[in-house]
Parts: sequence; C-alpha cells; structure tokens
Amino acid sequence: MATTTPPIPDRSDGEVIDETWFDLLKEVVENHEDRLLNYEAEARAHEFNFMGVVEFLVGIDDVSGIMVLEEDIDVLEVKAFVKKAGSSGNFVPKLQYKRGAGAWTDICSADPDVAFGDGDYAEALGTIDAGNDQLLEGDLIRTNLTSAQVGQKDGKLTFKYEPTVFT
Repeated sequence: MATTTPPIPDRSDGEVIDETWFDLLKEVVENHEDRLLNYEAEARAHEFNFMGVVEFLVGIDDVSGIMVLEEDIDVLEVKAFVKKAGSSGNFVPKLQYKRGAGAWTDICSADPDVAFGDGDYAEALGTIDAGNDQLLEGDLIRTNLTSAQVGQKDGKLTFKYEPTVFT
C-alpha cells in the first residue's frame, strides 16, 4: 500500500471531469481509508511496572493497579521483563481479568517466568489460554506477582492486544 498520494492532473474550470479523474480520486480516498484502518488495527501494548526491590511485592493483590478496558480486545502476547536480576528464584507475574461480579481469571495457562540465571534485561513469554484471550469493554485487568527473584530490581509485565472490532 502506497503512503503517498498519486498525482492528480490539473484541471481547468469548465473542463469536463472524465472517468480517469474519478478513478484517481477514488484511489486516493481508498488509500487513505486503508492506511487509517491499518493504523487503528495495529497491535497495542500496556505495561504494568514493578519498581524497586520486587520480592517485597509478592502476594499483594492488584500490585500494579487495576485497568478498566475501554474497548473489546484480543490479547496477543503476555511478556515479563527483568531489569536487574536477583541472586535466586524466578520472576513470575500473573495477568488476570474480571468480568462483572465474576472471579478474577488468569489470562495465561502458563505465566511468563524469568529465572535469575537468565541475567539482567531478560524476558519470557507466557502461554495465553485460548479461552481467556478475548476481553470485553468494561472488564477489569490486574497483575499479581506469584514469585520474584531474591534481590531483583525492577520488572514489568507487558501485554499486547488488538481491538476486536478489527480482527
């Protein structure tokens, strides 16, 4: 798909508008619409950050806050990241959603797990549960920390998604 508009020939006042002129205008409009739809449909991401000595955050509900979805989405990827590795243990954040009065539900069947041996700036992907990857407007999303590396400094959980409307 081109990102530049095709040249449109100059037209004088009173000159007949022929089919070629309309075809060029149609191409420009369709190209523009395609670019807008592709931009809107691109995958987006949201990060939950764990700051400081992360091991002290284990077991705290809603440790990085709660997010309310403003649109229907499909979760594409869940990834954990460790900035400064600890001396032992694993960094395992959990991404969950809640719909209405229901219980909190895990989005991943296997949470992302970064071992201390992976070193600084390490990351790991979770396995998304195919039955829990389509979320609705108004659903709540939170993170909990299942475990952390001893002495680990800073981490984050990122989830990529796309609006359901465009899939």
